[in-house]
Order: sequence, then structure tokens, then C-alpha cells
Amino acid sequence: MRVVRAPVTRMTGATQLPPGVVGSSGHGSAPVHAYFGSEEPFRNVLRHYRQPLSTCRARLVSRLDADLTTLGLAAHIRRGKLLRPLVLYLFGLSAGGSVESLHPGAEAIELLHAASLLHDDIVDESAERRGQPALHTKVGTKGAVVLGDYLVFLAFHVLAKADSAHKNGRVVAAVERLSHYGRACCVGQMAELFSARPFGEETYLSVAEGKTGSVFAAAATLGVILGGGTDSQLEAAHRYGTSVGITYQIRDDVLDLAVPEKLRRTASRQGQVSYWKRDHILRDVQSRNTKEALLALMSFAPSPEIEALARLAQHAAAMST
Repeated sequence: MRVVRAPVTRMTGATQLPPGVVGSSGHGSAPVHAYFGSEEPFRNVLRHYRQPLSTCRARLVSRLDADLTTLGLAAHIRRGKLLRPLVLYLFGLSAGGSVESLHPGAEAIELLHAASLLHDDIVDESAERRGQPALHTKVGTKGAVVLGDYLVFLAFHVLAKADSAHKNGRVVAAVERLSHYGRACCVGQMAELFSARPFGEETYLSVAEGKTGSVFAAAATLGVILGGGTDSQLEAAHRYGTSVGITYQIRDDVLDLAVPEKLRRTASRQGQVSYWKRDHILRDVQSRNTKEALLALMSFAPSPEIEALARLAQHAAAMST
């Protein structure tokens, strides 16, 4: 099974960053660390956008408590970092949208992500998620599968109900885009389960793009669509989301390899131990995707949101080492 991957620009030498983005220089660029400082910049990003993220979390908890108050789903949502909704808000604001108009998309992307985690924990036989017992250990495998399905349908319901707040078929386009990336996530999961071991680089990157890159790409492109952005911004958002998602997947896999219990599962499931012993491959993939994410931001005017997205891309890479 193979995920169709967007072209990756091969680069040599220093990374040329977008004007106004961290580390950039040249005519018309904003000062380095213009918006979020040089100390703990990503933590500052989270503080700066705390209000929309808190609103997104509260809306999600309210929806889940209304239907499934006794099953523990809301507790898992409360502990989530909401990185994907953050990406959606940042791209949506960069494209000209308002926070209020972006809430349904942010909720939808987090619901889809939560569903994928429920199903992933079953596949991986994980005992914990976000510091708590994995949901399938509390409600059983059958119950967790159904709850994951529920979250998928709730995601599309929330997004579809936002149609009255948008014009020009934006919600229809967003639903189609979410469906596309949701299918890509499933294809990535199936490729991981059924591809021959050990994985080579191409197979590994296809799996990473499908499993994780697709959900980040969905967040980024939904933000542009709901914010009323251009076609070139939509393509740039796809490139950014895919690249950052792959970097986050690398981080998670490397962290798994550092824990003996997870190492055994990862080795049998993905055949990656020999692959990740080649550190130069890790560094190359990490650097390549971070550069691609930063270059994608050049389609947007300098703003706090664009610097925040650059910070997120660099944060993902730093956490992967």
C-alpha cells in the first residue's frame, strides 16, 4: 500500500526562511524573535493563543458530556495538547478568517484526531494514553471501536453545521478535504499493518505521511479554506501540514524506541530498529521536512500566526532529537 506523497523540494545549504519568520534576514523581514521572544518561544505561542484553544476544548467537552458523560471521552479531550486545532487557527487567521468562524473546524479536526488515537491504542495494544488508562482498557475493545466511530461522525456533524456561518461553499470544500485526509490516515495505518518488514525509507515515510501527516495537513488546509485563503495558500498549507506531521511521527517513533516495553512493540510492528540506528537518516529526514514546512510559509504575509507556525515546525524537529 502506498500513500501518494506531495513533492518534496530537495535543498542544499542554508535554509531560506520566509520574511518575518524566525531566523530570517534580508529586506523587509521582521526582527528575529519579533513576536514570541528567544526564551521558550513555543511555550509563548501556546500562551498567546490560549483563549481560542480553551474555547475549543470547552466546546468539545460540552458536546461529549451531553451524549456520553459516563464513558470518559471528555477526560481524554481535556488532556490533549490541541496542536492540530492550533494549526487550524493559525492558518485560518493568516488567511483572513476570524477565530469564531474557525471554531467548528478546530473541533472537527480534534475529534478526528481523538478517534484515530482510540483506534490506534487498540491496534497497538497500548495500556495508557495521556497519563490515563487507554479507553479500551476501561470500556472494552468493542466499546472503544464504537466510540471512535462516534467521534468520526461527530466531527463531520460539527463541521457541516457551520455552513450557515460561511459562504461560497467553504464548508462543503472543508468536508471534502477532511474526508480526503481521513481516508489517507486509514491508508497509512493499513500500510503500517500490512507492508513487508523491515521498512525502507520510502515505505516508512509513506506510513508517516498517511498516519500523522494527513491529519496535520487536514488541520492546515481546513484553516485556509474556512479563512477564505487562496489556492496557492491551500497548497502551501498542505505542504506545511504534511511535513510537520511526518516530523512529529518521527519524534513519537524515536521516543518509543527509548522505552524497552514500547521498543519491543515498535520493533515487531514496524521493523524500524535497524532503520533508526542509522542516525544520519533520522537527521536528514528531520531536516528535510522542517525546511519544507518553513518554505511553505512563504506563501503568506508576515504575521504573528506565521511566526507561530514556524516555531511549531522547529519545535517538532527539536523534540525529535
